[in-house]
Amino acid sequence: YSALIPCLILIIVLDFINYKYFNYEYGNSFNFKTLLGNILMVQDFPIQNINEITFKLFSFNIFKGNPLTSFGSARPLWTIAIEWYIYLFYGYTYIIMLKKRNLTILNWVIFFLLSIIPLSNVTNGRGNGLFLYWLIGGAIFYLIKNVGEKFNKYVLIFLGILCLRWAFLFSLTKADYYDIKFVLLFCLALLLFLVAFKDSESKFVLNTNNKLKRIARYSYTLYLIHYSLIDLLVQVLKKENKYIVLLICIIASNLLALLMYEFGEKYSEIINIKLNKILNTFSKRVIT
Repeated sequence: YSALIPCLILIIVLDFINYKYFNYEYGNSFNFKTLLGNILMVQDFPIQNINEITFKLFSFNIFKGNPLTSFGSARPLWTIAIEWYIYLFYGYTYIIMLKKRNLTILNWVIFFLLSIIPLSNVTNGRGNGLFLYWLIGGAIFYLIKNVGEKFNKYVLIFLGILCLRWAFLFSLTKADYYDIKFVLLFCLALLLFLVAFKDSESKFVLNTNNKLKRIARYSYTLYLIHYSLIDLLVQVLKKENKYIVLLICIIASNLLALLMYEFGEKYSEIINIKLNKILNTFSKRVIT
């Protein structure tokens, strides 16, 4: 969360320039109300789902109006709020609900409140089931970590290629990469490839992992700011050659994200480590 605020400040600056001098498309969401909602992580809150439940049970709607969307041009921010509550829900379930001996009414109330957004995103929601995909990713990690038997590497690679081919063919008929069929096929292919190369210690795999780790350092910042920067650069450059624009956008996004990491996200990691120590101490006291 501490890395989000510097990114939001940059997005405000980029969007203000875009709004002031170019054809800005996100005026309806470039306001203080939406910004505050994104800071509090309540964008895309499932108002309609909750209203449907309360209306059926009590014949009234508990919320009025429409849910807030992502702030300004920062379209990727919709995932941040959902993932924020997914991790809170998972953490509270694992640390408190499963480990605490005597659960109180307050524990159940907090558990219920934290479950609203994750459970609303199992098969629905803006990402068409983001929580389901998170669970699939967690299951893949667990299976990879605990697979004890060795399987034929080439059979696994062949099956993985088949799954990727089916996913690709499905995407040709329906270009919806949030569709559950595409996601399941793609995740199954990923699982097969990971199992196949689990015990591989080749120089290629080790070098690739090291390079990916370096890139992953600033990937969170890159994810948050790339859309806003690209949207502004497209307005500024106005080149007919779209490939040149694409290349400039890729280079500029990575350089800016790396710069922000060096002066921002790197230090937020230090803050997070200190906070984790405090929270671990606190959680142990709560459980006991």
